[in-house]
Amino acid sequence: MKNLFEAFIKAIAVLIDEKSKQTGGHIQRVTELCMMIAQKLNQDAKIFKTTTLSSDQMDELRIAALMHDTGKITTPDHIINKPTRLETVHDRIELIETRWELFKTNQKLLAAQKKLALFDQSLKQKEIIKINNDCNDKIDRLEKELKTISCINSNKGVLDHSLVDQLKIIYAKSEPISGRQLSYLTENEFENLCIRQGTLTSDERDIINSHASLTEKTLNKLPWPKKLVNIPFIAGAHHEKLDGSGYPLKLTKENLNIQARILAIADIFEALSAQDRPYKNSMKLSQIVMILEQMGGKGLLDNDIIQLFFKSKLHLEYAKKHLTLSQIDL
Repeated sequence: MKNLFEAFIKAIAVLIDEKSKQTGGHIQRVTELCMMIAQKLNQDAKIFKTTTLSSDQMDELRIAALMHDTGKITTPDHIINKPTRLETVHDRIELIETRWELFKTNQKLLAAQKKLALFDQSLKQKEIIKINNDCNDKIDRLEKELKTISCINSNKGVLDHSLVDQLKIIYAKSEPISGRQLSYLTENEFENLCIRQGTLTSDERDIINSHASLTEKTLNKLPWPKKLVNIPFIAGAHHEKLDGSGYPLKLTKENLNIQARILAIADIFEALSAQDRPYKNSMKLSQIVMILEQMGGKGLLDNDIIQLFFKSKLHLEYAKKHLTLSQIDL
């Protein structure tokens, strides 16, 4: 039965990883990191004089790491893998590009109508040149606006305030097409393009974040043996922070056991170093170290575990196996 149970756990972990081609392997790498840290913690008596993990606690950590993203089974793929701001089931930049082509065609049609009216009067070369120039200027403006929108849509970093100001100007515009005013951007398109950082709206972020509570809820339905009873809590707490700023329960350090603290660090380290995230660029190792040390220094993550991780060179050992050469700059 134990072998069957272990096989079932690993099968579920594979299923979760396979749900997303972009994040496949995340669970296996997080589990590997957790066990590297836990084993080193048990060997080190300088930092953790009284804290070691028993064999059962090691099993709890390993299984919780394998199960920590169980809740993502219900999260829509287009949100998990959202590579651009306008992505839904498809990237809506294509709709905007088609709309802009319509706007440009409309400008050409209006110019042709004006020139035709001149022919009905008398041929006025200077006015025709002016009509052509005005039409070309409007088309140039449309192309620049579309380029701005395309750049914003694919931007995985922080959106500059000047770009938001440009978006507001574009959003306020509309064109008369076939007897009705067609807006340059819909309200939802504007909202998505104005995302300050990353590609997710606040509603989409809430959907993503709900996977942690759903993980614990789902795992609590299983009849865990007494020695593994903490697995649902550990798995569901991997986004909690020691200062209470995490989610879903905003737990503080008094309520977070050693396994949950290890899992939180491993999950963040893997996410920052992964090269397969469509919504962000992978980071260099020095950047990852700096971010984790800052989080430890601010009391968001367990600083003792972070220092153990770096001082024992576990991050370098992991990097040689899973990071690209261009990422390893330490």
